[in-house]
Amino acid sequence: MLHEKHAGTVNSGACSETTGKLKYTEAAKAWAWAILDRMVPKDNTQSSALWYHFFPGPCVPTDYKDIEKYVQSFRYDVIMKAGLDIARNKVEDAFYGNKLWLNGQKLIKKSKLVKVGDTLDMVLSENKDTDTITLLRVIIKKELGESKDGDKYKVVLRRWKNLQLPKQDVFKK
Repeated sequence: MLHEKHAGTVNSGACSETTGKLKYTEAAKAWAWAILDRMVPKDNTQSSALWYHFFPGPCVPTDYKDIEKYVQSFRYDVIMKAGLDIARNKVEDAFYGNKLWLNGQKLIKKSKLVKVGDTLDMVLSENKDTDTITLLRVIIKKELGESKDGDKYKVVLRRWKNLQLPKQDVFKK
């Protein structure tokens, strides 16, 4: 099943002071999986991000910001630059430092085209003691259309700065 790793709990680094787990009833889990299975293709690699988006429990960081931006293309590096308000060479440096991830997988090509629903991560640090990752995250929420002159696209991006998550929720095995 697509959401097996969430069976029974939702994990997040934000709950590390307590148990780090939020229990759901069997009926609630079945309902949630049914909804996500209809919305997400079976081969989708972003179930963790979607789970947190659609079912934000108290253990999920809510310090995100939704922003509207105009972008020239849907290239990974262009979206990250717009979403994080950083210079493109910073994205390039992160790429060559193997710190960029797309939907839980290491980015192979910085010019990779991304789409609505994709999760773009830039790893800042890894804590081996707590098995957590600190990162910058951008999710493409929606495409609002083209600009009047037709050479740019207006998008809604959701960004987290300094997001700390368990390693298993960030990287796809």
